[in-house]
Amino acid sequence: MNGGVCVPEYVSNSYRCDCKPGFCGTHCKQGGDKTCSQIKLCNLPSGSYVIDPDGESEVKPFKVYCDMVDKEGVGVTVVSHDNENRTLVNGYNGPGSYWRNVTYHKTSFLQLASLTASSAHCEQFIMYECYDSVLTYRGTMYGWWVSRDGENMKYWGGADSVDYRCACGLNKTCADNHYGCNCDNEHLSWQNDSSLLTNKSKLPVKQLRFGDTVYCDMVDKEGVGVTVVSHDNENRTLVNGYNGPGSYWRNVTYHKTSFLQLASLTASSAHCEQFIMYECYDSVLTFGGTMYGWWVSRDGEKMKYWGGADSVDSRCACGLNKTCADNHYGCNCDNENLSWQNDSSLLTNKSKLPVKQLRFGDTGEVHEKGYHTLGKLKCFGLL
Repeated sequence: MNGGVCVPEYVSNSYRCDCKPGFCGTHCKQGGDKTCSQIKLCNLPSGSYVIDPDGESEVKPFKVYCDMVDKEGVGVTVVSHDNENRTLVNGYNGPGSYWRNVTYHKTSFLQLASLTASSAHCEQFIMYECYDSVLTYRGTMYGWWVSRDGENMKYWGGADSVDYRCACGLNKTCADNHYGCNCDNEHLSWQNDSSLLTNKSKLPVKQLRFGDTVYCDMVDKEGVGVTVVSHDNENRTLVNGYNGPGSYWRNVTYHKTSFLQLASLTASSAHCEQFIMYECYDSVLTFGGTMYGWWVSRDGEKMKYWGGADSVDSRCACGLNKTCADNHYGCNCDNENLSWQNDSSLLTNKSKLPVKQLRFGDTGEVHEKGYHTLGKLKCFGLL
């Protein structure tokens, strides 16, 4: 029927139907078109087809690619989108501060929901490659995916519905089994977490979110590639009402990074630097051989020199190059002038960097005050 031709099979003493395209079975009935698995029943080849997952309901039919070879030839419906290429995430510190919406080719999420409902199985591959960038840190998600219904999903591929886990966290194959994902150990080498998402009630992925990516400046320093690490004391900050030497103190916390990790970074770089500045109004860094202001190295050592005068105690940059407002002093601030001055330059001794703490004093009188500014840690160059 339907224009089919019965072909005898003499060996098996039976017959088969040679049906026209779109028809199949022993009586050449018209095949279904809800999914590619139904279309496959008609022995059609791989290619583009229009499917109608919910039949005659409100959801419009849409065009997809049918792979008739994958999954042992069952007929796989494949839907493409605009974020299939490997994409760099860089310079986004906060949890989920990087985001990327996923748009599926000429298809709505309502249509895709009808497809997943009409299919026995659905899957979507997901991978995050990481260099000292986490998916989860101390219970905080820095990277996640968003379901078709806008829900933030806290698990990664291969760990459906087990929060804060990736595939390796379930099967105990992570690089460090103290963590639920390879990326979460913050290693200074490339790693990845990848596998399939298979909960069809949540698929497909609507958005990707990531954070904890140290910024790499590929323009600065003649484009050599500069690693930039932020911290919580980069803003200009007032120092006022602290008389004694170093009586004002400010700890410096680097974004989601330990001093051990930063020591590893400085050791792996040819050069490191950190800008430091103290603006002063009748407030000194040094007076009569006593340090009133200093910085503390990553190892907790009190450093007696200022930016631009690495390893020369009681000196600032102007004290070395003889450009201080008064050359009787080693720093501009030390002449206690009743006007605003400053001492600023780069700290470059990478064995001491980054700055762990700032200490100041001599701001107890009404007119005495200062401001400190500390720049990001920057490291660059190959050893």
